[in-house]
Amino acid sequence: MALNIESIAKQYNKSAEEIKELIANIQKVVPGESDDFYETALALDLKQEAASGSKLSSIDYAKENAKEYKAIVLGISKVKDDNDFRKRDAWKTYRENKNDAVVNGVVAVNTDEDGKEHVIPLDNKKFLDKEKTKENPNYGKPIPYVGVREMLVAMDNKLYLARGPVSIYKRKETIVNGETKVEYEAPEEIVKIGYKSQFWGNLTAVENKPHAGVIRVWKEAYSDEMGKFDDVWSVADALLPTSDFFKELAEVAELPGYGYFVTHGYVTETSDSEDGKKKYVSIGDKGEGKLVRASTSYEPLMLDADDLVEGDEVYLIAERGSYPAKTDGREIEWRKFNQLMGIIKNPASCKMSEALAKLKALREKK
Repeated sequence: MALNIESIAKQYNKSAEEIKELIANIQKVVPGESDDFYETALALDLKQEAASGSKLSSIDYAKENAKEYKAIVLGISKVKDDNDFRKRDAWKTYRENKNDAVVNGVVAVNTDEDGKEHVIPLDNKKFLDKEKTKENPNYGKPIPYVGVREMLVAMDNKLYLARGPVSIYKRKETIVNGETKVEYEAPEEIVKIGYKSQFWGNLTAVENKPHAGVIRVWKEAYSDEMGKFDDVWSVADALLPTSDFFKELAEVAELPGYGYFVTHGYVTETSDSEDGKKKYVSIGDKGEGKLVRASTSYEPLMLDADDLVEGDEVYLIAERGSYPAKTDGREIEWRKFNQLMGIIKNPASCKMSEALAKLKALREKK
């Protein structure tokens, strides 16, 4: 059967010349075959071309399938495991009934050479949807680590949490002179405090929480191309003091070792860790000397801290954490700390910063 070029061209919405060229290319790759073979190969090649051409980038896919949100970022958390709750729930099930947890595929238990047991939480969801039509490809396998951050954002005169794989630095290991060198590759979009941000995702409204809802941000669906917001202080000053997140300086020490909080005060000190990889910010009040100290190794926040001078009026946003430490009696004591999420300076303080910088320059000239 001879190939009907005109008919094929019409079928695939291409010109006769394009079809002739495509067939000629196939004949070069696979010479000496029948016309039926070439027509089938042409159809498959065009189908493959259409599939690859229709593949969208993550952000383009999000723009087509998720809702757009515009907000001002006030704080950003450290990287968390999005599956942390599921893993802890699996460990809890194992502690309550070891046999049932193993039999029901909640965990797997491996024993090493020293006889020590290692409990591995397993993904025991057979389906990804409520209708049970989409099978879970990870079913029966270890629950994976999924890095996410949470952002405290201002939108429509309310506070929201936006959660997703944003500002995730990729760990890279290389061998240099027989030693492992670890580096972190920055993502294309880095979340910065005080920027007008766009992201695409899905909002779940909540009640009886310090925030109005949680926005699940899709992968690679974040942008701050709109630039820095001119008056972040006014937004923070309107929303943060009346929020349930807000705590007075004297109340912070009594907070539990988890959760977010906001407080207000004046910068007393900024300092660096010995290796320069962490920045500390301390704030206090003008009277009783109550102090709150927070630290960060997140580069954009470290740069924000570099812009602070003693006396700057700020809102400090942080996450409480705790770690076990042995006391002199060798007992375990849980010590609390504050992880800096955001620091927002009163623009009126900038005048003081500039004045102090000029005075310092004058002193150095003498």
